[in-house]
Amino acid sequence: MATAPVRVVTLNLSHNGLEGVIPASLHQLSVLESLDLSSNKIGGEIPQQLASLTFLAILNLSHNHLLGCIPKGKQFDTFENSSYQGNDGLHGLPLSKDCGGDDGVPQATTLVELDDEEEENLISWQEVFMGFGCGLVIGLSIIYIMLSTHYPDCFLHPFLDLGNNELNDTFPSWLGGLPDLKILSLRSNKLHGPTSDSRTDNLFAKIRVIDFSSNGFSGNLPVSLFENFQALKKIGENSGTREYIAGDYSGNYANILIVTTKGLDQELPRVLTTYMIIDLSRNRFVGHIASIIGDLVELRMLNLSHNGLEDQAHALLQFRHMFTINLNASHYCYHPITLSWNKSTDCCSWNGVHCDETTGQVIELDLSCCGLQGKFHSNSSLFQLSSLKRLDLSYNYFSGSLISPKFGELSSLTHLYLEYSGFTGLIPAEISHLSKLYSLRIWSDDPYVLRLDPYNFELLLKNLTQLRYLKLDSVNISSTIPLNFSSYLTILRLPRTQLRGVLPERVFHLSNLKYLDLSSNSLTGPISSNVSGLQNLKYLDLSSNYLNGTIPSWIFSLPSLIYLELTNNSFRGKIQEFKSKTLAVVSVNQNQLQGPIPKSLLDKQDLQFLTLSQNNFSGQIPSAVCNLKTLIMLDLGSNNLNGTIPQCLGEMSDLEILSLRSNKLHGPISDSRTDNLFPKIGVIDLSSNGFSGNLPVSLFENFQAIKKIGENSGTREYIAGDYANILIVTTKGLDQELPLVLTTYTIIDLSRNRFEGHIPSIIGDLVGLCMLNLSYNGLEGKQFDTFENSSYQGNDGLRGLPLSKDCGGDDGVPQPTTPVELDDDKEEEGDLISWQVVLMGFGCGLWTDCFSRLQSENTDSARLGKQSFERNNPTMFRRLEFLDLGNNELNDTFPSWLGGLPDLQILSLGSNKLHGPIKDSRTNNSFAQIRVIDLSSKGFSGDLPVSLFENFQAMKIIGENSGTREYIADYYSVYYTNTLIVTTKGWDREFFHFLTTNIIINFSRNRFEGYVSSIIGDLVGLRALNLSHNGLEGVTPTSLQRLSVLESLDLSSNKIGGEIPQQLASLTFLAVLNLSQNHLVGYITKGKQFNTFENSSYQGNDGLRGLPLSKDCGGDDGVPQAETPVELDDEEEEGDLISWQEVLMGFGCGLVIGLSIIYIMLSTHYPVWFSRMVDSSLICRR
Repeated sequence: MATAPVRVVTLNLSHNGLEGVIPASLHQLSVLESLDLSSNKIGGEIPQQLASLTFLAILNLSHNHLLGCIPKGKQFDTFENSSYQGNDGLHGLPLSKDCGGDDGVPQATTLVELDDEEEENLISWQEVFMGFGCGLVIGLSIIYIMLSTHYPDCFLHPFLDLGNNELNDTFPSWLGGLPDLKILSLRSNKLHGPTSDSRTDNLFAKIRVIDFSSNGFSGNLPVSLFENFQALKKIGENSGTREYIAGDYSGNYANILIVTTKGLDQELPRVLTTYMIIDLSRNRFVGHIASIIGDLVELRMLNLSHNGLEDQAHALLQFRHMFTINLNASHYCYHPITLSWNKSTDCCSWNGVHCDETTGQVIELDLSCCGLQGKFHSNSSLFQLSSLKRLDLSYNYFSGSLISPKFGELSSLTHLYLEYSGFTGLIPAEISHLSKLYSLRIWSDDPYVLRLDPYNFELLLKNLTQLRYLKLDSVNISSTIPLNFSSYLTILRLPRTQLRGVLPERVFHLSNLKYLDLSSNSLTGPISSNVSGLQNLKYLDLSSNYLNGTIPSWIFSLPSLIYLELTNNSFRGKIQEFKSKTLAVVSVNQNQLQGPIPKSLLDKQDLQFLTLSQNNFSGQIPSAVCNLKTLIMLDLGSNNLNGTIPQCLGEMSDLEILSLRSNKLHGPISDSRTDNLFPKIGVIDLSSNGFSGNLPVSLFENFQAIKKIGENSGTREYIAGDYANILIVTTKGLDQELPLVLTTYTIIDLSRNRFEGHIPSIIGDLVGLCMLNLSYNGLEGKQFDTFENSSYQGNDGLRGLPLSKDCGGDDGVPQPTTPVELDDDKEEEGDLISWQVVLMGFGCGLWTDCFSRLQSENTDSARLGKQSFERNNPTMFRRLEFLDLGNNELNDTFPSWLGGLPDLQILSLGSNKLHGPIKDSRTNNSFAQIRVIDLSSKGFSGDLPVSLFENFQAMKIIGENSGTREYIADYYSVYYTNTLIVTTKGWDREFFHFLTTNIIINFSRNRFEGYVSSIIGDLVGLRALNLSHNGLEGVTPTSLQRLSVLESLDLSSNKIGGEIPQQLASLTFLAVLNLSQNHLVGYITKGKQFNTFENSSYQGNDGLRGLPLSKDCGGDDGVPQAETPVELDDEEEEGDLISWQEVLMGFGCGLVIGLSIIYIMLSTHYPVWFSRMVDSSLICRR
């Protein structure tokens, strides 16, 4: 099985005795993030190729014997002095030793940082005290001057240097108002706090040198400050003469300025006007480096070192590169916006990324539905985006990763969405540190793969006091409901979380609550009646718990209620009058409620879903129900309702589902000719009542929605979309609950009534019908020629095929197209029908399946005629993906017309009586999507159908391993399982789901002749190929070497000759090989998988030699003799292997049996079979 490539992200070989040089091949580790080779004896130069490691964040080559120049560019420009210290021979940045100027970097623009040790050597305490005194005097003088002169002329001076003092204050933003200030140095003080990011124009407009280094400034870089540096935005013309800042004053005094350049503090007695410097190093700035700095085109030196700055674009790209993009990472949506991310553009302009307009930091990241797939590492670069406020990773697939505790470090988060993203395991307690959270959504497709410790659940609710939206769907909490919910909560969704215990009253006192879902838990007891104030509650779902008692009156009084779901509890009593005028959904089925249908429900103009089934409601269905003009689903089944059906029900134009099953309704159904009755109906269930009269023909005529086949868009669309509509229908003889009803799931069930008369032919127009049940009525007349015996039994008046009562040939159905036809050997119908079987299957209804699965293991014989199939709704068969007719008695030629079914992926016709050659049609796209074809155990003859292999387009592609399993016909797996029996690797195996990557051809046990076509080598996706037990000749084609994922190859019991191609040794996935019983010659292929096969793979080929057979290859095959499994001594003769005692024992047994046979023959008066044998023997002798 193929394995994913290894991705090395950390390499640590430090503190060893390694020598030699650093191999340049390390540059191939393209995702390497950390490289530590420190404290070894490695010499030579640092390979320039390592500069291509764009993910390298940590480098430590210190304390070795390295020499030469340090590489430049990309990540190497970010490493500090400590990465290289202890290598006396190294030169270049960031070390102070120069590379001789050959690095091509102008010295004026070199970014130089001080070592920590060097910085300490520059400052002495005597100097500090001296500076302190001077600074104090100057400071007091400045204040005095400001107060006494109100902005004196001295402050029009362009030069202000307060560096190397003990100033302890916040940033003096008022300095930006000094109109002529060009040089400002506040370096080496104790200034702290954020620098004011004022939007005032013209602050520091003329500044050319600004030095805030070695302070305690924090927060984001001051973007607006950079925007105001107008003097740095235009390149000064070189006039040929040197111009100095404060030139007019230079005769009176020297403007001595200390700046750090090339790793040293330098005194500049005068500062050129072209000398532009920004030094913000050695502070606590965080966030990202603002792109606005790129507008400062005059800048000669920029030093932002020794801060907490990060490159947001790099962090985002690094995060994206940790995952693959997979269309099927989510079954719900796919918007791969990260594919458009480009490092050449500002990350704030990328799709899904939103930045703060002031600071430029990423504050929102929406990666939902991006198709991300792979492991989400706990140290992901995503956590570098410390200013994130909204993070959405939903609808991706992180392959069972744990939720990292580092999510708790994103302290600014207000919205965190992790739903449907493949996370598993324990939700970390650190999530409770996100005290600013407004919305937290965590849940999974698979129930309970995520867990939340009960203590952490209570801690989470305690700390997240700002929560508005909490959804932990299908998270295993296994706790009682805590009482410390945030009072701000508007949405609380905790379904399927294994909550238990009494439902606390506190939950219903959250006055801001709009949405409450505690369904599918183990909550007990009655609902508190002492509740008020939920004026905003719109959605209430307490279904599938163990709640009891009466439904409290406050629920019926909720003024804003839209959705009420109390299904599957033990509520009793009557439903009271609803006061809400906005009700859209009321579902109280599966309780013990009683009384008439409340009148207040029947005047709700917005009601769309009303399900009252499986209760004890009584009385008649009021005609006022027809006032519900917007109703989509009406389920009143399994109650005690009586009377007739209101005729006006058919006038409800939006009604799609109507279930009145299992009541006491009676009378005929009006056969009105009114047009457009039930125009949208898709499911109608009137079963188990007392309806009588003829089937309503006009009703069937009006079922417009069932007269067209719904297109399979590839996505499941449900009636009522997001709402869970539990509907009980009888399918395949069993009552089933459908929590969701597909829009393509169309049903008519009129069984167990008193209908009589004929089955109207108009039903044949309902081509979109999935299920039809007319059983247990008094129907008579002809039946549809597409259905089987069990569909009609129990109707004594019915006759004709497939029932045993004959219609005398007057049924008008041409004999050649009858779907079921008896074999000549089985003309007595009694052989086909057992009365025990009839009685056991008496309750079965009349069914046809949308998906047309026809698998059975009957002994009935039938013809697989094209006309029989096409007459039975050919448009429906065009959607067929899975067709299994194996293990029957079908007797016909190959149905080549099946190749025209465009979606057919699995075809099994194995173990029938099909025969004749397979037509070698050149029709394009025949069986283009086929992935499994089983024509085994039949009588097919002639050459292998080459053109058929040419058309197998789906087999010509190797399915990529996306990390998720995709199944054929998975769209329908909600309703049934596609069980298929195939022979693979020598075993009959039953597959309940069939992967799209399981590609199989089985043509075994037929009468095929000719050669094994080389075209099979193009079917590179094949996993199993079985051509055994035929009459194939020629040689084994070398093209089979291209079947790189082939796991099973069976060519046994043919007439194949020649040698085994050596190229087949390249099939590294080959687990089963059977070439036995052929005419193969030469040496057995060696190497890889061929070293694992046993003797049985080759037996019956007299010309074969080599391992594992006992016949030696003469020593020239390169296999040492000692390894031969069986080797005879030279002196041993073959005769010594046979025991004469055993021969005599066998001879005696054979003699006795032979005499017995002669005695039986003579005593039975010369049986016919022996006579024929003797006659044929005499003829042969003549």
